[in-house]
Amino acid sequence: MKLDDHVKATAGAGREIHRFLDQFFAQFGIDHRVVLHHKVGIKIAAARFGPDAVVIAEQHIRDDWAGQLPEGPDDKRFYREAWAADLTIFRAAYKKAKELESGC
Repeated sequence: MKLDDHVKATAGAGREIHRFLDQFFAQFGIDHRVVLHHKVGIKIAAARFGPDAVVIAEQHIRDDWAGQLPEGPDDKRFYREAWAADLTIFRAAYKKAKELESGC
């Protein structure tokens, strides 16, 4: 989901949450989703932004995953090395995901 679309859909409330979820895009490209685009990422967003972030973060992730909600970075239905645009980048993104997951 693009930032402008998310801001419109949440009446502006989702701007910071959108940026938070997509903060690793510049570093990991499409594989940034393995870092925070799942239920664990929603938990991390809620810890940072409060309970109101849950609905916004979940909608953002569902919009990016055609209505689906991955369990976490180990959910092989969504995140597999074989599907990675670049294996080195995917592995770095996965490592970052596991670091964040261990901190929550």
